[in-house]
Parts: sequence; C-alpha cells; structure tokens
Amino acid sequence: MARPNNDIRSALSLPPADSVVDEMLRDSERKQSEASLSQEERRLLIEHRKREQSRKEAERNKSKEQAANRLVLLLPKELKEHIVRLAEAQRVTQSQVVTFFLYEALLAYRDGRIRFEEYLLPTNSPRYDWNLIHPMDSERFSRFSEKRQKRAR
Repeated sequence: MARPNNDIRSALSLPPADSVVDEMLRDSERKQSEASLSQEERRLLIEHRKREQSRKEAERNKSKEQAANRLVLLLPKELKEHIVRLAEAQRVTQSQVVTFFLYEALLAYRDGRIRFEEYLLPTNSPRYDWNLIHPMDSERFSRFSEKRQKRAR
C-alpha cells in the first residue's frame, strides 16, 4: 500500500523520530487511510493480509522442518563455483547436486574406491586428530602449509 500524501511528519516538517515513534506514526497513518476505504476494499485488504500471514507462517514452518536436515559447509571457492554452474546447467538446485555427489562418494568409499589415509594431515586442534585435505583443494592446502611453515620456524 502506498504511503498517503498527508504524512503527519512531512506536514509538520519534523526530523526523523526514533523507530518506536516512527512506527506509531506509520500505524496511525495506515489506520487513518484504511478508515476511508469502502467495506469491500476493507474486506479485500483483510483477506490479503490473512493470505500474506498464512504464507509467512507456512514458510516459517517449512524452515523449521528443514532445520534438522540443514548443514553449513565451508567449501573452496572453485568447488562452489563448479557446483553452482553444474546446478544451473542441469536446472536443479545446488543442494540436489551436492546430495547426489555425496551419495556417490559414500558408495565409492564403502566399496574402497575412495580412501582417506594418504590425505590425512595431523592437526593441533583439541577437537580433531586430523585435517582431511583433498589434493585439488589448493585453498586449504596452502593455508595448512603456511601454518605448518610458521610452526617450524
């Protein structure tokens, strides 16, 4: 809904108020402009607000349901760019591409076609024993090498 031209603040040439006062004034202006609507226009406005509220609630519920399956990963830039381009080319989501690849990699790992041993590097982390760095992950490997060289000095 567009802001009415009879804005109280602009009529009085008041400087911007704090957010609470500003919100109260906007709410007052909204109510005033809605009072001039016909019954049919008010009914339509109320229906629109209810639809908008239920849509937002459905989005919140969906987000809560998906939270259990959400995983935040830090990927090398180059790998992320490959995933983005592949998803766009196949016209699927990035999540679907990553999920597909992870299932394929798990199958290969179980079959012994993927092994970690030669890519494990010791860490000083109190939480983990090893860093697992893929040979194509030049970003992580260079950071790891820099830290190792600093410790050696």
